[in-house]
Amino acid sequence: MKYSLRAFAGGILFSICVLLVFTGFSNDLDMNDETVQAYLAEQGQKAVPINQSIDDQVADAQEDNDPVDKKHPSADDDSTEKAPIEQAEKLEEESTTNSEKEVPAKPEKEDTTPKKEWTITISEGMTTGEVSQQLEDLGLLKANILNDYLEDNDMAQSIQIGEHIIKRGMNVVDIANEITN
Repeated sequence: MKYSLRAFAGGILFSICVLLVFTGFSNDLDMNDETVQAYLAEQGQKAVPINQSIDDQVADAQEDNDPVDKKHPSADDDSTEKAPIEQAEKLEEESTTNSEKEVPAKPEKEDTTPKKEWTITISEGMTTGEVSQQLEDLGLLKANILNDYLEDNDMAQSIQIGEHIIKRGMNVVDIANEITN
């Protein structure tokens, strides 16, 4: 027993020394708001507070001309900006050729009032990524924000199957609580 305890203590000391060598003596870990913001800007990303509501995220994204569901391309990549334009032109051409063949129907009056709530359905076997993507497809938030929040707070395994109502103004914490209760 005595030798086992000594060996265990020696293992602990060795582990501490290894950790100090790899982390304790490194000066590269100068983490503050400025360095984090600079790194995110370099990566084409933006930090969003977890308690910021969906409306605020959408407003910030629109101010930055950065739609909520847009992936962040690198500044050098022009092909990602051209692709949606080309797709839109292609769809417009297809719709004009289809409308020439068919008798145009009477246009229905569109509901211009903003939606106040959305219903999402979570089925058995869906991953947190799929649930987050479903919310991103609705334009409510970025998938990685909810997915990271669920993983970081050990809520990923608590997602409940069924229909959940997401209301305007809910932030990431509120949405996470809704889909896990």
